Amino acid sequence: MKLFKLPKIRVQDRKSQYDETLFCIDRSTWSHNIEMNQTDQITFTAKQDSSIGYQLLENENYILFDEQLYRIKQADKDDSGYDYHREITATHIRFDVQYVYQYEKHKGKWTVGPADLMSFVFDQNELGNKNFTWTIIGEPPKVEVEDYGECSGQDCINDCCEKFNMVVSADNRHIMLYTMDNFTKKVNVSFKYVYNTPEFKTAIDTTELQNITKCYGKTKEKAENNSNTKEDSDTPTAEDDSNNEPEYYFPPFIVRDEESIKLWGERPGPAISDERFTNPEAMRKYALSTMKSEPEVQMTLTYTGDDDLSLGNMVYAIIRPENFETWVTVTGIKNNALSWYSNPEITLNNVPQNLIDYELAIQKSIKSVSGRLSNLGNSLSAVDTLANNAWGMGTITKKVGEVHD
Repeated sequence: MKLFKLPKIRVQDRKSQYDETLFCIDRSTWSHNIEMNQTDQITFTAKQDSSIGYQLLENENYILFDEQLYRIKQADKDDSGYDYHREITATHIRFDVQYVYQYEKHKGKWTVGPADLMSFVFDQNELGNKNFTWTIIGEPPKVEVEDYGECSGQDCINDCCEKFNMVVSADNRHIMLYTMDNFTKKVNVSFKYVYNTPEFKTAIDTTELQNITKCYGKTKEKAENNSNTKEDSDTPTAEDDSNNEPEYYFPPFIVRDEESIKLWGERPGPAISDERFTNPEAMRKYALSTMKSEPEVQMTLTYTGDDDLSLGNMVYAIIRPENFETWVTVTGIKNNALSWYSNPEITLNNVPQNLIDYELAIQKSIKSVSGRLSNLGNSLSAVDTLANNAWGMGTITKKVGEVHD
């Protein structure tokens, strides 16, 4: 059994004059919630204990937890009678990158990797980088951007995650951007229902599913139209209606995501019009990346094992009631580190392969049930046939001991 040691939580003021251990935390309310590329925050309720630490729980001061700094963003006072307490929400210091700002723009088209964007925003802006440093782990393919800039450090990190399929992590003010291959790692742990996974939930939402669209690229500029000027006879010419139709660099065309259509059927949706595109192939790729051709999928479970899990851990999941067995990646952890009895809630990756695995598991379950029903039907049919034959042959026997006149 894993030994449990309560972590020490400290509070610091933003001017670095005070550093106090917190004893006023209601341990049952502590929650640390971290989600890949989304959030990293702690919440808790503090009860008035007349300590300096309690008084330091104010907006923009710091919470030090697990050797990481969190900045208090909400410190709501809730006093009722003689019950004085504060509701605290603090986010990881890495989200202060929103205060790093690049006001300049890199004009024109620019072929870049993540290091180019990070250097431009963090290292080449006139206001400085607010003591943030960064590292790129992995080498994703470069992409083309145009007129890049006038954005915050958070915008830049979001762009890197989206354009290069990267994951952001941080050690206080040091930002690390990983390619997905470098971030994920298989571990010798498994989720086994119900052995160490008493709860497993799956939610699939197909509300916004779209796998067919029509693409409209950039329009050409029209030459000056002189068809409405008067001729020498002062008689106006008829307007040519065809000139009202826009002329495109390439004809509008339909884009279909065939893999999605195989799974879900045709789901047409709104057209995509974008003046940036003069190349139809680039427009096609953009449309495929923009459409929500896969449903929103959320898989969560409760883990009661002794292993410490981290984001990016790849774990083999065995959920036999659902016929679901596959590798999954931990993308979210919500936990109470101050409770002996709390079990972490794990969020698993939302990727097409997991959805396909889950759909295959459903089909396997359907086939299994169908096979059992078919066997049951065959057995009932055999019993019915045997009974009919016995009746027709006069082989129905009398009860033992029955007396007839």
